[in-house]
Amino acid sequence: MKLRTISLLLVIVVASAVFTCSDDDCLVCPTPQEYVEPEHDLVYCFSMTGQDYFSYTFNTKTGEVVDSANYGPHWVPFFDCGFSSDGGHAYYTGLKESYVTWVANYSTGDTVSINDGLGGRFLSVSGDGDYIATSVSSAFTIFRLPDLSVVYTYAHHGCGVASFSPNSDVAYVPIDHEDSLLIVDVSSDPVLTSKRALFTVDGLPAQCVTAQVSPDATMLILTVVADTYRLQLRSAETLEILAEYPDLSGPYSLHPDGRRVFITKPHNWNNGDAAQLLLLDLPTRILREVLNGSTATLPDPYSCFDFGGMEIDPEGHYGYILNGRQGFTPGWILKLDLETYEVAGAIFPPPGIPTVMRLQTQ
Repeated sequence: MKLRTISLLLVIVVASAVFTCSDDDCLVCPTPQEYVEPEHDLVYCFSMTGQDYFSYTFNTKTGEVVDSANYGPHWVPFFDCGFSSDGGHAYYTGLKESYVTWVANYSTGDTVSINDGLGGRFLSVSGDGDYIATSVSSAFTIFRLPDLSVVYTYAHHGCGVASFSPNSDVAYVPIDHEDSLLIVDVSSDPVLTSKRALFTVDGLPAQCVTAQVSPDATMLILTVVADTYRLQLRSAETLEILAEYPDLSGPYSLHPDGRRVFITKPHNWNNGDAAQLLLLDLPTRILREVLNGSTATLPDPYSCFDFGGMEIDPEGHYGYILNGRQGFTPGWILKLDLETYEVAGAIFPPPGIPTVMRLQTQ
């Protein structure tokens, strides 16, 4: 019996030694796989102070310019844009003589459809890709794709940054001057709408300026204003406040893992506080700093962080942080590894004031 026990222990020890081998040539141990970065397009609009407006498209892997256009001094190329899930179509909204929204073939640039007269400064794509919505301070509109026929419009002063739920055709629309949130369900015929008054955790009426929905569609992530800006987490089903954080404003960047929300805080030019990238973990509700402009390694040739927004690739590996949105520093784009939170590089467009940055998957 003792011999059998000793033999069994010997087998366990040998097996343990084999399966924990760190030899690079070992045939049993799995070989660590190096991350193979896919290529995406980063579409970036900016203006040179007192001069023309430009649109540049960069390759996210190489940082090289793959397309560019000069739109002259009188027309912003677009205020916002979005893309179909396969990357084949682009959706734009902007302003020329009046607001305009259009659909284009992304590869060729050919216009597929256009609605001249309706549009906004912000654009959202529904989860099923059947609708887009635009919002501006004076109106909110939902269009059916691809013909841009109008499904619903709400003309009201104070419409904020709206979003669709990722798994339904329900849109959440901030109505800041009414301290309320408009909920629009376009899957019903007729369209169903409801409006809910908003308050802070301490009972103050709250103007809502941005509304987003978590990737699993269970939470609303709102920016509200009472005495200060606040980030609110609410139940998407009941609108109950789950958590509230002071001095934060969106829109926020939602990671595809469904649990991480990134918040960019710009450099404070009044008191000198450095720009920050904050991370809110949705399951635990813990908020922490992951990048600080005063301590991070800065890429040349610019020397100041002034964060203004962030795009995340669909793999969730890299984030692209817009710099200079306030116009005090030249616009450049920081590439951040979202596994290590280390600076992985930067993209340097010509110096200018950024208008919008969006990532298109190929």
